Amino acid sequence: MSGNEKNTKIFKNASYLTISRILGDIFTFILFVVIARVYGTSGLGQYSFAMGLASFLIVFVDYGLTNYSIKELSKKNAFKGDHYGGILSIRLIMSVFVCLFLVIILPFIPIDGNKEIILYISISQVLLIIIESLSAILIARQDLHIVGIMDFFYKLFSSIAIIIPALLGQSLIFSLAMLPIAGAIYLLLIFKLVSKKYGRPNVIASFEYYRNTLKEAFTFAVFILLHKISTRTDIIIIGIMLNTASVGIYNGAYRIIFMLMLFAYFCELALMPVATNLYHSSKDELTTLYNNSFSIIMLIAIPLSAGIWLTSKDIISLIYGNQFIESSIILDILAWLVLLAFIKSIIGVFLTSCEMQHHRTRGQWVAAILNVAGTILLIPILGIIGAAIATIISEVVLIIINGLNLKQVIGAPRIHKHIFMGSIGSLVFCVIILSIGELPIFITIPLAILIYFSVLMIFKDFRKHEYKLILQFIGRS
Repeated sequence: MSGNEKNTKIFKNASYLTISRILGDIFTFILFVVIARVYGTSGLGQYSFAMGLASFLIVFVDYGLTNYSIKELSKKNAFKGDHYGGILSIRLIMSVFVCLFLVIILPFIPIDGNKEIILYISISQVLLIIIESLSAILIARQDLHIVGIMDFFYKLFSSIAIIIPALLGQSLIFSLAMLPIAGAIYLLLIFKLVSKKYGRPNVIASFEYYRNTLKEAFTFAVFILLHKISTRTDIIIIGIMLNTASVGIYNGAYRIIFMLMLFAYFCELALMPVATNLYHSSKDELTTLYNNSFSIIMLIAIPLSAGIWLTSKDIISLIYGNQFIESSIILDILAWLVLLAFIKSIIGVFLTSCEMQHHRTRGQWVAAILNVAGTILLIPILGIIGAAIATIISEVVLIIINGLNLKQVIGAPRIHKHIFMGSIGSLVFCVIILSIGELPIFITIPLAILIYFSVLMIFKDFRKHEYKLILQFIGRS
């Protein structure tokens, strides 16, 4: 296979997973909104807390074995060495232990609401991890189109399975009980598909194999645990220190930001192969790409965060209803997380491209610890606002750490002009719209865009360079 053919196949595989993820996340977001509107802040809080707690528990089922097994299955015969069946065997054993552990600790979890929800969601997440053991062989054999299609239909099916009883007036516990049922059906379908395509996996019962495999996968497990600490700890702490209604209010705002931060991930995906190639071929062009990427991000992300802050109440009312109006205060703060996410993604992709992944991981450790400590310290003083502030602070510190590390290789980004242009344009549309008074959000958004770009066109640098770069960047991403 030629280099061009390999690149084309890699692009197609990435496209399958990206498109399926976008479509699948749309349905899970719809599910999130339905739960919020039907069951209110408390119901959404119980669901969010259970998801957050389950994400920590399944780390011990996952243990990084998905990434590890994909790597191993890609370079050896999956069945002659029984590696495929061995990974599945480990997952099944660890699933049993995690489920038993959950049953034991469930009565002692200091949270209001029905704790059976935690059990149902945790079981469904465990099933998904077992499914990943089966999907790993599909990914290793580059059948990513099958993985993408199956992932999309699972999210569609599981979301509908919960939404229908919720809209029919069933209780939250009844609706969420559909989740493990959907997971079991999905597991059965994947097992039959993989068995038909590659044969049935052999069960392995070897302590030495288990020990060696877990030892080799340990670094993957640490990274996953670190990621969970960084992204889900605030939900757990809010639920324990406050209540599930507070979790619902906080996560209602965060979920909107999370959906917008996906665009930062897609920008990272688009830049990664280009930056990696330039690091090995031309440092000057790499530096130019770095500066251009940062310049464009400043002109896009600054007004995006400002726009969310400006319309936070309208966004919350439109999506969740007035019962979640308190979430707008959290959204005001987390709006700037969108800007930070874009900056972090740009710095992160260039760190990775420059073979500095270990620096990126170290910075993530510092941010995770700071986030947890800050959340615990600020919640008693500021309530859920404290959790939002702790998240912002930890992200700022992470950007500073990663930026200083990257500066040693590429230098500091030359973006002062673009920060100024983006800030002035955002300030102008915020002042004008606030001075006009309340407008429908469907008028506010296009008016803000029009004002912003009108201000940018005043700047000569923007007219000569950035206007074309933005169009190219949007097309690439």
